Amino acid sequence: MRSGQVERQTGVSTDTLRHYERLGLLPLPQRTSGNYREYPPTSPQRVELIQRALTIGFSLPELKTILATRAEHPVATSATSCVQRSTT
Repeated sequence: MRSGQVERQTGVSTDTLRHYERLGLLPLPQRTSGNYREYPPTSPQRVELIQRALTIGFSLPELKTILATRAEHPVATSATSCVQRSTT
Protein backbone atom coordinates (compact mmCIF):
# COMPACT_ATOMS: atom_id res chain seq x y z
CA MET A 1 0.00 0.00 0.00
CA ARG A 2 1.59 3.27 -1.09
CA SER A 3 1.55 6.49 0.92
CA GLY A 4 -1.13 8.02 -1.31
CA GLN A 5 -3.44 5.11 -0.54
CA VAL A 6 -2.86 5.49 3.20
CA GLU A 7 -3.47 9.23 2.83
CA ARG A 8 -6.80 8.67 1.06
CA GLN A 9 -7.97 6.10 3.61
CA THR A 10 -7.02 8.15 6.69
CA GLY A 11 -7.07 11.78 5.58
CA VAL A 12 -3.52 12.20 6.89
CA SER A 13 -1.06 13.82 4.50
CA THR A 14 1.99 12.01 3.18
CA ASP A 15 4.14 14.62 4.96
CA THR A 16 2.50 13.62 8.24
CA LEU A 17 3.08 9.94 7.46
CA ARG A 18 6.78 10.66 6.95
CA HIS A 19 6.83 12.67 10.19
CA TYR A 20 5.32 9.70 12.04
CA GLU A 21 8.00 7.48 10.49
CA ARG A 22 10.78 9.79 11.67
CA LEU A 23 9.35 9.79 15.19
CA GLY A 24 9.07 6.01 15.21
CA LEU A 25 5.27 6.00 15.42
CA LEU A 26 5.02 4.17 12.12
CA PRO A 27 7.49 1.47 11.15
CA LEU A 28 9.73 2.36 8.24
CA PRO A 29 8.02 1.02 5.12
CA GLN A 30 9.75 -1.13 2.59
CA ARG A 31 10.67 0.45 -0.73
CA THR A 32 9.60 -0.63 -4.18
CA SER A 33 12.08 -0.92 -7.03
CA GLY A 34 11.02 2.63 -7.99
CA ASN A 35 11.83 3.77 -4.40
CA TYR A 36 8.19 4.33 -3.44
CA ARG A 37 7.20 3.64 0.15
CA GLU A 38 5.24 0.41 0.49
CA TYR A 39 3.30 0.38 3.75
CA PRO A 40 1.92 -2.79 5.33
CA PRO A 41 -1.87 -3.27 5.12
CA THR A 42 -2.24 -2.45 8.84
CA SER A 43 -0.84 1.08 8.42
CA PRO A 44 -4.22 2.86 8.10
CA GLN A 45 -5.33 1.37 11.42
CA ARG A 46 -2.09 2.49 13.06
CA VAL A 47 -2.49 6.03 11.67
CA GLU A 48 -6.09 6.14 12.89
CA LEU A 49 -4.94 5.00 16.35
CA ILE A 50 -2.35 7.80 16.39
CA GLN A 51 -4.96 10.35 15.34
CA ARG A 52 -7.44 9.21 18.01
CA ALA A 53 -4.74 9.31 20.68
CA LEU A 54 -3.82 12.86 19.70
CA THR A 55 -7.49 13.85 19.78
CA ILE A 56 -7.91 12.74 23.38
CA GLY A 57 -4.77 14.52 24.53
CA PHE A 58 -1.77 12.24 24.18
CA SER A 59 1.38 13.93 22.94
CA LEU A 60 3.52 12.41 20.19
CA PRO A 61 6.35 11.57 22.65
CA GLU A 62 3.86 9.89 25.01
CA LEU A 63 2.39 7.95 22.14
CA LYS A 64 5.84 6.86 20.98
CA THR A 65 6.52 5.45 24.45
CA ILE A 66 3.17 3.67 24.58
CA LEU A 67 3.57 2.13 21.12
CA ALA A 68 7.16 1.06 21.86
CA THR A 69 6.04 -0.58 25.10
CA ARG A 70 3.18 -2.25 23.27
CA ALA A 71 5.60 -3.65 20.66
CA GLU A 72 8.00 -4.93 23.33
CA HIS A 73 5.31 -6.29 25.65
CA PRO A 74 2.11 -7.08 23.77
CA VAL A 75 0.26 -7.75 27.03
CA ALA A 76 0.86 -4.18 28.25
CA THR A 77 -1.70 -2.58 25.96
CA SER A 78 -4.09 -1.00 28.43
CA ALA A 79 -3.33 2.58 27.33
CA THR A 80 -3.79 1.88 23.64
CA SER A 81 -6.88 -0.21 24.37
CA CYS A 82 -8.33 2.76 26.25
CA VAL A 83 -7.66 4.99 23.25
CA GLN A 84 -9.37 2.55 20.94
CA ARG A 85 -12.39 2.13 23.23
CA SER A 86 -12.82 5.81 24.08
CA THR A 87 -13.24 6.86 20.48
CA THR A 88 -15.42 4.08 19.14
